[in-house]
Amino acid sequence: MGFAFRLEKVLNHRRFLLETARQAWQAARLLERQARRRVQDLEQRIQTAEAEWQARQRNGMDVATFLAYKDHIRDLARQLPQLRQEQQLASDEVERRRQLLLEREQAMKVLEKLRDRCFQDYTLECARNDQKKLDETVIIKTHRDAEDV
Repeated sequence: MGFAFRLEKVLNHRRFLLETARQAWQAARLLERQARRRVQDLEQRIQTAEAEWQARQRNGMDVATFLAYKDHIRDLARQLPQLRQEQQLASDEVERRRQLLLEREQAMKVLEKLRDRCFQDYTLECARNDQKKLDETVIIKTHRDAEDV
């Protein structure tokens, strides 16, 4: 009979949980990158609007345009804390998912080591049984040879 690990179903389930955790971590990383990109895009829009506002001020602009630029830049700047908070939440989620992934990897490695140790014990037991059969065969053959003499 071949080797059969008693906890193979548990090991397979842990592999599934590990893969699920890995996918969730990757999805969280994607959301974090998207949040970071939104923050960077907004910061770039603010810088561009400020540069355009300053350039138009140097060339002269009416009060209505001046106030429109000022309001626009202020509105953009108000969005920034919210986007940064979303980015921080996404980063926190990535870290939480990473920790879960590490825990699941460790749990799986424990079972894999147990399976390997059980397999080593099995192969050692098989080798002992083979040696025992060989020894018995030699003893029987020696006993028969001694009777024949």
